[in-house]
Amino acid sequence: MRILLASVLLGLTASCAWAPPQAPAGRLTLSNLTFEATRVQVVLASGPDCAAGHGAANAEFVLPLNGTRIIPAPPGADVCWRRALVSATAPGAAPAAPWTEWNRAFTAPGRLLDATL
Repeated sequence: MRILLASVLLGLTASCAWAPPQAPAGRLTLSNLTFEATRVQVVLASGPDCAAGHGAANAEFVLPLNGTRIIPAPPGADVCWRRALVSATAPGAAPAAPWTEWNRAFTAPGRLLDATL
């Protein structure tokens, strides 16, 4: 009986030493169903501000009409995105007009979200 009780207590003690489960990663699927080829900026943000330069990573790309881009987010980060107000005529050209306001997809708790421009 003592051996059984000792093994149960030892098993319970060992279960406390296991690492806690990791938070799942999130993902945003961003689609352009409305605009001509559009320049998009993406920031992975773990804080409250989406402003470029304050995020964990920055990316800029051209999303064509009817195009889709999947943006993975590490655990604990949200995806912030904005688009240029003028269509991107050349893949390397910088937009001549200002950007829209930042949009935030709350992917931090491991959500898989869809959004359109």
